[in-house]
Amino acid sequence: MTRHDPNETGHHRIVTYSIGGVKLLVRFVLDACFPDSHDSTVTPASPKDALDLSALADALPRLASASKEDSSSSVVGIEVNTGGISVAQSRTMELKSRSRTIWDPVRRTRVPTSIDWAESYLQLFLSQTQHHALGWHDRGTFTTIEHVTLAKLGERAEVKAQQANLRKLSVVLRQVVDAVKVQGDGKLLSLVCEDGVLTCVIALTARMELFRKSLFPCSQLDCVQLCI
Repeated sequence: MTRHDPNETGHHRIVTYSIGGVKLLVRFVLDACFPDSHDSTVTPASPKDALDLSALADALPRLASASKEDSSSSVVGIEVNTGGISVAQSRTMELKSRSRTIWDPVRRTRVPTSIDWAESYLQLFLSQTQHHALGWHDRGTFTTIEHVTLAKLGERAEVKAQQANLRKLSVVLRQVVDAVKVQGDGKLLSLVCEDGVLTCVIALTARMELFRKSLFPCSQLDCVQLCI
């Protein structure tokens, strides 16, 4: 079982990569990681693979000062506590548990369960988490741990359709970036789906503008930020 500091809400990680020519900056919650000795062939994280902790610590004060540009809003102080070690992305792991059977009220008996591997693949792909550990249990008693890597998961037949959806996602993200460029820097756009139609609308308030300046002070219009 994973443990973290009692004052923490979880372990948040940031990765950056490109999909369909669009640069993504993705924040997500990580469950666990393999120890250093898991794979002797794994190389340490490079600046391209992981966000350096010292660089992040240096950046946070600038994020806070950037939000001071909005004189109509106060700035919440940011306290940075450094510690721990940098974990290579190749060691990251998603943890899931699943009961082998569930109660079916119609049949009035327990029936076998399954896992939606396509959904799991989407979560792992967007966060670039390299390992997936699934613990199967029988009424609370764990019997089997099924481990699969992101690469192996992508080879499953049921995941192929999800990969096609990811290609569609890259097209949508490209359209979002183009729409942001048309509006110019300083504007926030929201994707709204109504009656099956996806539209991109301007959604900008003083509070949202402060939030944008606090987290993303840079004006990199070629970068899309995602939180999953």
